[in-house]
Amino acid sequence: MGIFINTNKDMRKRFEPQLALGLTPIAEVVITKGRDELAPTLAALKHIFVTPALNEKVFSIVEEKIASCSKNLKGREGMSLWQILVLATCRLTLDADYDRMWDLANHHSF
Repeated sequence: MGIFINTNKDMRKRFEPQLALGLTPIAEVVITKGRDELAPTLAALKHIFVTPALNEKVFSIVEEKIASCSKNLKGREGMSLWQILVLATCRLTLDADYDRMWDLANHHSF
């Protein structure tokens, strides 16, 4: 039994089209107006996600950058491009380290 390398499909999806039970669609998420620095960033990400023209442009750029790493062409599926974009954008907005990002991603809902 050898190593299986899937060359017929992208290992990273733009986003998961089928929502898991109990998840709110991004278009329906209400982002409260407050003084938190993350709220405007999340509103901008939501706008990108629900606007087809922006969505296509942004995902094309992210796909190009991710595909430039040869290790992403094989192996198991990882995070979706949307997850990568959201986590990277939030990390830069908050100037957060990876421990804080792990905590935000796993223990907080917005």
